[in-house]
Amino acid sequence: MSDWFQTPLIFTAILAVVSSLVGIGVWVGRISERLANLKENADNDRSVLKEFMQEIRDDIKKILRGLPPQTATGTSPMRLTDLGERIAESISALAWAAAEADSIINDETLLDLEPFQIEAFCERHVTDGASEEGTIRDKVLEAAYEFGIDKSLVLPVLRIPLRDALLKRREALL
Repeated sequence: MSDWFQTPLIFTAILAVVSSLVGIGVWVGRISERLANLKENADNDRSVLKEFMQEIRDDIKKILRGLPPQTATGTSPMRLTDLGERIAESISALAWAAAEADSIINDETLLDLEPFQIEAFCERHVTDGASEEGTIRDKVLEAAYEFGIDKSLVLPVLRIPLRDALLKRREALL
């Protein structure tokens, strides 16, 4: 054999390099295994989170389906929603409001009221009328029955057209 292989220092150095390479290979293998475990855990966590989010979505949809339909928007000034428009059309709320606006308040009083006061007046008029025998109560009961909604949801369907008719009449007087 050659001389350099028999020298203990060279043999020791070669053995150290080979051992280091084997050690690095084992270390890289362990890191790869841990990364694979981390990826597997992350995938499991993602699937659990996805199921949880779907459950939350289903619960929210269930809650929203349980809410009553809206007949008027919550913005100022209030307007009827599509459902409110359909209800108003079915009970002839616009014709009723036009006829009612001409007879429920005199011109002088109407001119003294601000738009927000007219809104409050209409709310009282419709609410009071809904609890007494007469046209308003009949219209409220009819719409509540026909559309399967609470009577309180029908009140805006009468109040908003009445308010608009009174505001139109007030504008014509100015």
